[in-house]
Amino acid sequence: MEAKGKGGKISIEGGFITISHKGLLGVLTQGLNGEKRIPVKSVISVQFKKAGPLADGYIQIATSASEGRGGSVAGRLIADNSIMFSKPQQGDFEQIRDEIEKIIGGSSNVTQVVNQVDVADQIMKLAALRDQGILTEDEFAMRKEKLLK
Repeated sequence: MEAKGKGGKISIEGGFITISHKGLLGVLTQGLNGEKRIPVKSVISVQFKKAGPLADGYIQIATSASEGRGGSVAGRLIADNSIMFSKPQQGDFEQIRDEIEKIIGGSSNVTQVVNQVDVADQIMKLAALRDQGILTEDEFAMRKEKLLK
C-alpha cells in the first residue's frame, strides 16, 4: 500500500512503514535524507490533518523514538516522519492511516507493559500485606500465583 504526497511518499509493506522524501520540496525540507524505514510495531500514534481548500494536509508517524519536532506547520515540514498531501491525494493517505491504526490497534505492546507494571505493583502490595501479618505466606503465594497466570 502506497500514498504519494507533496515531496515524498509513504508505504506499508512487510511490517515496515517506509517514508521517502523526493523532489524539490523533499530536498528543501529534508535535504538528501533518503528513505526512512519504521517498524510498524514501534508506532505509538498517527497524527492526521485533512487537506482543506487552502491548506495541505499531513500524516505524521510518532514512534517511541520520535524526536520532539512537528508541533507547528514549519515543524511538520521538517519532521522526517511526516508527509504533506493535497486534497486529491487525501484518500490514499486516509487508507494508509487506517491500515496503520488497524495494525497498531491490534498490537498488545502497550497493554502488555501496562499489565506488567500493574501485576508487579499488585504483588508488591500483597507482599506488604504479608509483611504486616495481614496475609499468611500461603495466601500471599496463592494470590501471587493467580496474578502471574
